Amino acid sequence: MSDIFISYAREDRDRVAPLANTLAGHGWDVFWDRAIPTGKTWREVIGAELQAARCVMVIWSRHSITSDWVLEEADVGRERAVLVPVLIDDVKPPLGFRAVQAASLLAWDGTPKSPALAQLLADIGKMLDAPTGADEPTRAPESVSPPSISGEWVTSPFSSAYSGDDRFSLLFEFVQQEDTLLGTVVEAREGTNRGVSRAIVDGKVKGGVISFHTRGEMTGGPNGALLPYNEMYVGTLVQDGQQIDFRRYNDAPSGGRTERFIAKPRR
Repeated sequence: MSDIFISYAREDRDRVAPLANTLAGHGWDVFWDRAIPTGKTWREVIGAELQAARCVMVIWSRHSITSDWVLEEADVGRERAVLVPVLIDDVKPPLGFRAVQAASLLAWDGTPKSPALAQLLADIGKMLDAPTGADEPTRAPESVSPPSISGEWVTSPFSSAYSGDDRFSLLFEFVQQEDTLLGTVVEAREGTNRGVSRAIVDGKVKGGVISFHTRGEMTGGPNGALLPYNEMYVGTLVQDGQQIDFRRYNDAPSGGRTERFIAKPRR
């Protein structure tokens, strides 16, 4: 899970690298290198990072303003209210993004001494409550660790994007060990007593944000063959830790979609 997700056009990689390195040098965990680990899918890695990042920085350039991928990633950042736009070319952001004030790095030469860069770092620091590179040291505010989410959490019945008229509910059985999350997810069809149980994979808890994924199979191949797919979950603790606002992304062969639902402790 990263502090900052940088969305940019691949043609701008060399221009984005100094900014990514500068942000990392100020103590933030930055996701910008799109290399996918062995055994992972592009949707699995990018989707989870995009939904979990505390800040989504979109780099507007003459290339990115026409990139469907950049627009989609920026839209997620805007929807989550964590979007930070940055201009590296003298262009207008796409329609729908012009109301968000963009930081201008048009004249930045990649060196750390730049008023525009300093302002951008300060703004990000306020958003993340993290280091801003100021010369004067500051004492970090005391924080209270969020409560453990170990136990059972349930959702109300909801209509899945893949289920037609059928409704489902989810039962999460969480075991939290510091910042690691273990357990299972049981998905049950409303009106039945049977459910499909899947193990949580790569579960993490950080700063009230929960992320993990599960793996399954669905019919979709030739002659009805089963095809693998992943479901990525990203949740945020809200209501003083009494609810988890979940987003679930499914990269099923029929086409991935994002779903949203609320989980509450099972009484």
